[in-house]
Amino acid sequence: MASLTLPLLRGVLRFPGDDDAVVVANLRVLRATVVAEDVEAHILAFVGSLVDRTGSAPEFALVKQHYADLGVSGDRVAFGATIRLTEVETAGLPLPTVTEFAHHVDQFRETILTDHIGVLLQQATTIITTGLTPKPGPKNWKPQPLKGAAAALAYLQQGMNALSEQFQGGDIEGTLRDLSQTFSRYEARLGTVTEGVLTGYHEIDSVHNGIKPGELALLLGYTGQMKSTWLWNIIYHAAIWYGKNCVVYSMEMSAKALQDTFLVMHCQHRKFEAQFGAMLTITYDRLQKGLLTPKELDVVHAAIEDMATNPAYGQILYKEPESDQTVGQIKAWAEAKDQSVCQIDLLGIDYLALVNPTSGGQSMRESAIANLTMREAKQMAMTFRGGRGVAVVSPFQSNRKGYQEAIKASGRYELPALAWAPEAEKSADLVYSVFLNEQLRANNQLQVGNLKARDRRLIVDPITLMADPNLRLIEDFDPYNPRHQPVQLGVNA
Repeated sequence: MASLTLPLLRGVLRFPGDDDAVVVANLRVLRATVVAEDVEAHILAFVGSLVDRTGSAPEFALVKQHYADLGVSGDRVAFGATIRLTEVETAGLPLPTVTEFAHHVDQFRETILTDHIGVLLQQATTIITTGLTPKPGPKNWKPQPLKGAAAALAYLQQGMNALSEQFQGGDIEGTLRDLSQTFSRYEARLGTVTEGVLTGYHEIDSVHNGIKPGELALLLGYTGQMKSTWLWNIIYHAAIWYGKNCVVYSMEMSAKALQDTFLVMHCQHRKFEAQFGAMLTITYDRLQKGLLTPKELDVVHAAIEDMATNPAYGQILYKEPESDQTVGQIKAWAEAKDQSVCQIDLLGIDYLALVNPTSGGQSMRESAIANLTMREAKQMAMTFRGGRGVAVVSPFQSNRKGYQEAIKASGRYELPALAWAPEAEKSADLVYSVFLNEQLRANNQLQVGNLKARDRRLIVDPITLMADPNLRLIEDFDPYNPRHQPVQLGVNA
C-alpha cells in the first residue's frame, strides 16, 4: 500500500477551528474504503480509537504529543509518525469538505489499483522470460520457478481475482465528477508545498524536509568513513519506507555486491523480526560466504519475495559500472528509465569525482575538470526530464587537510574540506559529513554533520547514528534497541 497523501491525512486530523463533524465523517469514509499500513495505520488506529470512545475527533496537538511521548519511550513507530504529522502541519492545508475528501479517496484507490496491476504485469513478464519463484513453503520446500506464457496467464488471473475482491464495493465509486473545477483549485493550493525525498533520519528530515527535485546533495567524508554505505541507506529508505523510485549509478560496485547489500539491509526489517519471532543478525560477510543458518535462510527468502512483490515499495534501478562515463551519459540513461520504467525521484551516483564532464577531461586528474562535473551534476538535477527535476545525491571525498582538521575538531568538518573542487561547495544545495574514529567504530556509531543547507536552516549540532558495517545499516540511534549495541558476530541459533 502506498503512503496516504497529505490531503487524506489532513482530512482526518482536527486542527483548531476545524468542523469536528467533517473530520469524523472523513475518518469514517477512509476507514471504510482504504487499508493503510505501518505508520499511517498506527495513526488512524489511534485517532479512530479516540473517536470510537468519545464520538469526537481529537485535536491535532493531542495526537502529536502522543507520538512525542512514544518516541521518548523508545517506540520505533514514533519516528515515522512524527515525520508524517509534521508534514501535514507544515503543509498548512485547509480541511477538505466531505465531498472533496471522498474525491481524494477515490483518486488514491485508483492509484493503488493501478500500481497493483502494474506490479502484476511486471511479474507476468518475468514469468514469461526468466521465471518467478513463489513464496517459501514448508521446511523442505524447494523453489519451483514459474515460467512460460501459460504460467503467466494463470498468475495474472489469480492476482486479478484477488484485486477484484480487495477493491470491489465501497461507497466512493459514485463520487460526483462535476466538482473537478473545485478540486483543481484545491490542487493548485497543494502545489505551493514542496516536499523532497526524505532520507529516513529524523533529525535531518524534520529540519530539511528531504532532498527536493533539482537539488544536489553531497555526503562528505574521508576514505573508509562509510560515505557509500550511507548513500545506500538513503536510497533504501527512499524506496522501501517512502515508495520513491531511485536510480543507483555506481562507478565502483558490481550489481551482485549491491544486490547483496540491499538484501542484507532488508533482512533487518522489523516485519521479519515479528514474523520469525527473533532478531536475527544476517551479516553481509556471512551471506557472501554461505554461513547462514536454516532459519536465517527463511528470512532471506522472505526478504527477497517481499522486495520483489510488495507494491508499497518504490523501485531501485541499477547501472553496472563503466569506465569514462560522463554526466551527460548518466542523465540520458536515467531519463530513458524515467520514461520507460517509472518516474525517477532520486538519482544516487557513487561517486561524482569518478564521473567526467560531458565537455571532456577526467575529473580525478584535474581540479578544474572536477569543477565542471559538479556544475553539470547540478544542472542535471534541475533540467532532468524537461525541467521536472530530480534529487541527486553523491558521496564526496574530503581532502586530507580537511580530514585532519575534522579530527582536531572532534569530527566537525568545515567547507574547506571540499576545496580540491571548489565548485562542489557552490553547486551543492545540501552538504552533509560523516566521521568515524576508533571509539565511534567500537560503539557501532557514526557522527553526521551539516555544512551547507541552501534555503534551509543549518543543523548546527552533530548527529549520532547507529552504523554497523557488517549489517550495512545506518539508522537513527536508539539506546533501547538491542540491535544498536555492538554486534557479536557468529552463527545465530
